[in-house]
Amino acid sequence: MHNAIKQFPAFSLTRLLKTVFAPKPGERIALLIDLPDPMMVKDYWFLRDAGLTIQRLAYEVFYQRLKNGGLAELGLQGGDLFAYQITGGSNLDLPGHALDARGRKLSFERDIYPRYNILLCISTCSATAPLTAFAKRFGFRGATLHGLNETILRTGLAVDYEEVSRGAEKLRLGLTRADSFEIDFEVAQRKLTLKLSCGRQEKAPKAPSRCGMKTARSA
Repeated sequence: MHNAIKQFPAFSLTRLLKTVFAPKPGERIALLIDLPDPMMVKDYWFLRDAGLTIQRLAYEVFYQRLKNGGLAELGLQGGDLFAYQITGGSNLDLPGHALDARGRKLSFERDIYPRYNILLCISTCSATAPLTAFAKRFGFRGATLHGLNETILRTGLAVDYEEVSRGAEKLRLGLTRADSFEIDFEVAQRKLTLKLSCGRQEKAPKAPSRCGMKTARSA
């Protein structure tokens, strides 16, 4: 049994965006958040509400880091922040409008989707399904990061996704037409082994390492 514990590197927003999106110079990026009252985005009033931890991380970790050097390092433009009404459930239809930090009401389909190449939706409820549909229609790339917290930032979002892709490809090739494979794990100091039979299945198509296609991805 392999006892090594994964050590995650420090979170880097620019590394995350580079390895997931491979952005091109001049492309435009924007952030979407959901709020109980979208007007709270005006002058960043939502930061005064201690309960809006997801939205605070969106502002501090994504918005501010983009504005304070991230955009320049990646050659991106924009970095704008928009807020929409919380939908109340995962993958429900999004409202037709959002507000910017000046309190202006903007149409998603007229003012946001066509104007940006990359959209990051950092929200309470997942918006993967509606954003995937609009990404196919308008041609932007995107990621949905619902429920964002410090643990996710320190672990899943801190990795180099090109390295993850290389590791996944090794697993894919190794399991192609395999009879079975075993997973060793430990629960309450008990060492256990799970054996999964594969039936010599053919390999699945290779997964892309970057979100270069015109669809939204959940993270």
